Amino acid sequence: MIYLEAQKVWLDKDLSSTNKTWKIVFFHKTPYYNKATRSNEQIKAAFQPIFDKYHVDIVFKYKHAMELIVRKREN
Repeated sequence: MIYLEAQKVWLDKDLSSTNKTWKIVFFHKTPYYNKATRSNEQIKAAFQPIFDKYHVDIVFKYKHAMELIVRKREN
């Protein structure tokens, strides 16, 4: 999907340019959901590598609910 490629480029550029301690991402359509059947695998495959690369701490979604990515921090 063309729009995913453009968003991936933008997100990678945005996260690479910050030196903030906390990395927070907001979505309208989330890659994660509290029920596996509602998870968006296409969005997850597109963005999870970027979240990992820049150590994103939390992902919020618009669905009148909140989902979290919990990243294990090394000491």
